Amino acid sequence: MTATGRTVRSLLFAIVMSLLLLLLGCQAAPAPIRSDTELENLIKLCRVWGYVKYTHPAFLLGQKDWDEELLELIPQVRELETYEEANALLHNWFVSLGEINCGEASPAPVIPRTEVILTDTSWTTSAAYLGDVLSGDLGQLADLPYVDHSKAPIRWDDGENVFRNEGMPSPQYEDPGFRLLGLFRLWNAMEYYFPYKDSLDQDWVLYLEEYIPRILEGTDRHSYEMSIATLAFQLHDPHVWFEEPSPDGAGSLPLFSGELGYYFFPVPLAEAEGQLVVSETSGDCPLERGDILLSLNGTDMDQLVKERRQYEGYPREDTVVNRMRYTTLTRSQVETMEVEVLRGGETLLFPVKGRMFSLPEEIAPQTSHQLLEGGIGLIHLALLEEAEISEVMNSFRDTNGLIIDLREYPEGFRRYGLSAYFQIYTTPFITVYEPSRFVPGVYTVETRSGRDYCSMPPTDVYHYGKPVVVLMNNDRTQSNAEYFVAMFSLAENVTLMGETSAGAAGGRVYLPLPGNLKMAFSFERATKPDGTCWFQTGITPDIYVPRTIQGITEGRDEVMEAAVKYITDHK
Repeated sequence: MTATGRTVRSLLFAIVMSLLLLLLGCQAAPAPIRSDTELENLIKLCRVWGYVKYTHPAFLLGQKDWDEELLELIPQVRELETYEEANALLHNWFVSLGEINCGEASPAPVIPRTEVILTDTSWTTSAAYLGDVLSGDLGQLADLPYVDHSKAPIRWDDGENVFRNEGMPSPQYEDPGFRLLGLFRLWNAMEYYFPYKDSLDQDWVLYLEEYIPRILEGTDRHSYEMSIATLAFQLHDPHVWFEEPSPDGAGSLPLFSGELGYYFFPVPLAEAEGQLVVSETSGDCPLERGDILLSLNGTDMDQLVKERRQYEGYPREDTVVNRMRYTTLTRSQVETMEVEVLRGGETLLFPVKGRMFSLPEEIAPQTSHQLLEGGIGLIHLALLEEAEISEVMNSFRDTNGLIIDLREYPEGFRRYGLSAYFQIYTTPFITVYEPSRFVPGVYTVETRSGRDYCSMPPTDVYHYGKPVVVLMNNDRTQSNAEYFVAMFSLAENVTLMGETSAGAAGGRVYLPLPGNLKMAFSFERATKPDGTCWFQTGITPDIYVPRTIQGITEGRDEVMEAAVKYITDHK
């Protein structure tokens, strides 16, 4: 090779190496916190931006994009060296939003209900924390008149989708600003609209000290989603649920589906005696009712619980396996799962075909009511229509007792008229805390009865005063079903039987999050009128009747059997 050739080759090699180094230098790298001052300033940014986002007319009227404002502030705040510089920067930002002009605003109406403050906003006027100027800025946002919220971060006419105006920026997982936007949106939504912060393990603001560094240490989708999800799981809220779009774009799937697998276990499972047990069969599945799961794809179930519990939120320790059994614990990356079970004392191994994008179909009641042997009426509340309440109760007038099954979820409030037959229709059974439409972090409080929920009161009402009415309850008795338990527990002849309920109390909404995520959480607080709260703890039955492996194997409904026996013994 000539000298000229060697020179050209060396030059090309140098160019290639330079380009390679340039590309490597452009690869996303973690953006860790450099100092305590930077961390404290980012915490302050999160809190100030969130408060202004939910109160300033520039945002409430849709004149400014709250996400864009935050994304511009983040890199500026990260460069500051002192707390005073952060206060000055945030003051200048506040001024840049323009005058506090409420436009065609109207005074907030007087609400004839008690108000309680569940979020402490005293920091917004603390000169020691914000400085004199910035604290004065935020002080201007108190007691403003009510403005139209149709373009605001939260709007009040959309049921479960009150956060529908939140943007969904394209995923940029390597961008620190994008990552902090997701964290700050979630944190502030919970700060002002999650009503159970008093149940947390620590003050909500302290979680920012842990999660801001954590989310900045990652650069990929997995680390972002894990940071977001695990912060939400700190709420221990049974309503917390994450969804992401399915790969086919036809719907949504639980978060982490890509990691845990798109194949669901093909047959229903139940927890009994500390084990996961096959509770129903399917024609093309070799598993049988009563099979005890030992391992999945070569990993034993105890190990799977340890590995996968990070992907699931739970209200209390005894609910972990039950909540995980479909969404995280028995998911598979491969369609044909290798399932090891214990059957009749013998260990067996089966290839089992999973269901793609689809939960197993559990056998549900087929009719809203039926007459059992022994003259006992049975109502499956999830299937009972409001219009048939009178007909059903009149057909049960002369029964020896009544069983109301609350183990399936009763959608909506149309069945509350049933309480009229137990002389508790107008008796207050629940106190509801709803977020104020005027002041973030403030809740209006109202005690309600069945009449407040029932749009069509039943006719020909009589008092069903038979000695025993049994409510059947279990871990799937959640949210609205628990409202019914709280209501019927006021009747003198009602006994609750089964297992402890889930512990979800209050209405639920969805929060869109950057990265095409959707998070559900409890939006309202609910207690009994005496203040008793079943959030996280669930409602404990009067008579505990757990499922057993033998009962599942034999295909028996053990709670139903116990309820029938109890009524027969007490009629």
